[in-house]
Amino acid sequence: GDADDYVPTWMVYPLYEAKPGEKELWVVPGATHAMSYRDNPEEYTRRVGEFVGRYIVPETEPGDGPGV
Repeated sequence: GDADDYVPTWMVYPLYEAKPGEKELWVVPGATHAMSYRDNPEEYTRRVGEFVGRYIVPETEPGDGPGV
């Protein structure tokens, strides 16, 4: 987060730019080191789910599972 007192926030920008490929950056306002989930669990879960969901496809189609 932008209140990180362990790793300065400015350090994330050159790392982000240096990494090729798909990526997304979210600096959580007011969050300290490693506390983004604790401070914003709903938004964190939504963002991670959307990002991962772009690349992970379920093995089965809806309706193919047990009990259907």
